[in-house]
Amino acid sequence: MIHSQEEKVVVMIVPQVTTATTAGGDEITGVVDCKGWDYLKVISINDTPSAGEYPIGDLTLGEGTASTAGSFTTIAALTINNTATAETSLLNFQQLVDLRGRKRYMGVSALASGQTGTIAAIGILSRGDIHANSAATAGAAQRKLA
Repeated sequence: MIHSQEEKVVVMIVPQVTTATTAGGDEITGVVDCKGWDYLKVISINDTPSAGEYPIGDLTLGEGTASTAGSFTTIAALTINNTATAETSLLNFQQLVDLRGRKRYMGVSALASGQTGTIAAIGILSRGDIHANSAATAGAAQRKLA
């Protein structure tokens, strides 16, 4: 058995472009329902096309009892400050959460810095009560195994 077969992938933030006209401090958010899952890995991808720019400042992860953006309590240990990581290449940030004992919904938040770039985030849920044995339960349009 391939253990990654038992994971569900959820798009938390669809790819979005931030530009110099995007106000610094604008919040880009995404939510995932974690009911029935033990672990969550959030992978945020931050493209910085120009030297010294960082289109996303802080990346935070929070928990809440409702799926409403802005109603989450930030998990301080999982905050990533991206302003110290100004690069010219694709950046991959990971936040790993043990969901046992946490609230049902997890929300990711990225603060725009007012610089040009792209942000996207996916959540990978694992070790669930629900067996992800089909494309639909795995969060995929199609799923191939070999």
